[in-house]
Amino acid sequence: MLGWGRYLSRQAIRTCAVLLVGGGLLVSVSQAAPRGTASAEHEQIRIRLAQFSVAGGRFAEALARVEDLDSPLALLLRAESLVGSGRSDQAIPILRQLTAGERYRGQSWLMLAEAAMNGATSVEVNIEQALDNAVRYGHGEIRERARFHQAELLRAQSMPERAGQVLATMEPGYWAAVGYQNVASDYARIDRSPARSLVALRVALALASEDAHVARGASLKSELLLQAGYLALQAEDFSKAEGFLKDIALDSYVTPEALFFHGQALAGRQNVREAMQSWHRAKKFPLAFPGAVEAWLGMGQGYDELGYLGQAGEAFLAANAAFDSEQVTLRSLAEEVRQRGAWRAMVEASRATDLEWFLADNRALAQPRQAYLLRFAESADGQSAIARVATLAELFRQLQSRKSDLEIFRQAIAYRQASIPSVGELETRLGRADGRIGELADRLRRTAAHAGTGQSEQVDSLVQTLIDLRTVYHRLPGDRPAVARSLNQHLDQLALLEHRLDGLVERLVRAREEAEAMLDRQMLSFLSNEEERIRFAQDRAEQQVVYLYEHLALRKLEQEAQP
Repeated sequence: MLGWGRYLSRQAIRTCAVLLVGGGLLVSVSQAAPRGTASAEHEQIRIRLAQFSVAGGRFAEALARVEDLDSPLALLLRAESLVGSGRSDQAIPILRQLTAGERYRGQSWLMLAEAAMNGATSVEVNIEQALDNAVRYGHGEIRERARFHQAELLRAQSMPERAGQVLATMEPGYWAAVGYQNVASDYARIDRSPARSLVALRVALALASEDAHVARGASLKSELLLQAGYLALQAEDFSKAEGFLKDIALDSYVTPEALFFHGQALAGRQNVREAMQSWHRAKKFPLAFPGAVEAWLGMGQGYDELGYLGQAGEAFLAANAAFDSEQVTLRSLAEEVRQRGAWRAMVEASRATDLEWFLADNRALAQPRQAYLLRFAESADGQSAIARVATLAELFRQLQSRKSDLEIFRQAIAYRQASIPSVGELETRLGRADGRIGELADRLRRTAAHAGTGQSEQVDSLVQTLIDLRTVYHRLPGDRPAVARSLNQHLDQLALLEHRLDGLVERLVRAREEAEAMLDRQMLSFLSNEEERIRFAQDRAEQQVVYLYEHLALRKLEQEAQP
């Protein structure tokens, strides 16, 4: 007891008084730290949390964390969040402010240039000059992205050679590799020979292998190998095409198409049996992926080339049945989209699985629903439509969570309001506490008479603390009306916040309905096009069956005509 008094601060006096009285006013009359501007440490925590939110694509959450901060990094995060949430016009003044400062100038110039290239209405900036500034002031990936855009501008002006000169100044990695991939596409379009395109793709492969992000580089490498293999195949350089295609990873997104092209390269070298092995492996993938449909047809053509007309007919009939079943699947998916909406029928349903975790494997992602969703997301419009609904769904979840929090706060304040003692009850408690304090002070004084010099000072400090406590708790009855008013004000503020939150929820629901309706239209159009693609393949399979029957009938007639 004697040692405790040494650590009792004056700021804790009011709290201790309430504890002695009975705790009825603990939440309202405790001495709180004065409110003011956020400390530097608190600001850094908010900025770090905002960075994490931006990295995860939760732009609304990031905006809420840095809305009232004005440091350069906070301004940059606010601009990134505005751009990411589709409000580039509101980010332009912030970016212009940052370009005039000393920090993040390169990144700000790059964001201005990209906003202008993406069609932001309020951006009046020379794109080429902005990219030059981004290269001048930026570092690392910021500089590489700016140079990539410079090369793309030259490509858009039909100057692939000059674009290649810009790409040659870049560091090895993803952006330089994508730049050379695009230049290779330009050469393939304007040249009859694939030589220059293949050289550009080989350079891109070397650059992609040095990308710091291993998974990103590996994915790009598979695309580059597929493109190179296709160009070699078109030039009938089958050995070179086989060399490119066989290096593609078997777990890549482009694997079925690579297997089909690999089979074509083998068939071009008159190795039809091995070609059919590649096509047989491609058949195992969903028909949504490029190359799978062609592989089914290739099996029948392979049997035909080998002279096994009966097996060829069976293969084409099997392909016809598979295509017919796939059209049923597509019509079923389209009907589900009409009834439940594309978001629930395609996106949310693709996340769910009935398998236990120890039974699931990577083939679960190769089911028709997931496969067509991935194909739909290949287009920029498809990605935007899905991302728009996903963002609104996440905002709705957050608003519902905030609404639940406000309800909890309201109940807590109401409970605290009901627990405030009446004046008479408070005076009774104060009387009992006054007696306990007086008794405790007398006991401390008697203890001080037998204590040493150092302990006597501690006891005197405790006695003074008790005297201060008595002074404070006698003011509690007068503080009660102020406490009640404060609680009522908090309840009024909560009611106002709940009303505003309800309005935001209503607006969000309307926006989400519009976004989901747009996603539904795009998804139905996509599924219709896919059904038409499968129907066209089915017609080809049926034509091949008819051709085989005609061929077999003619052979039979010839055999019967022979003596």
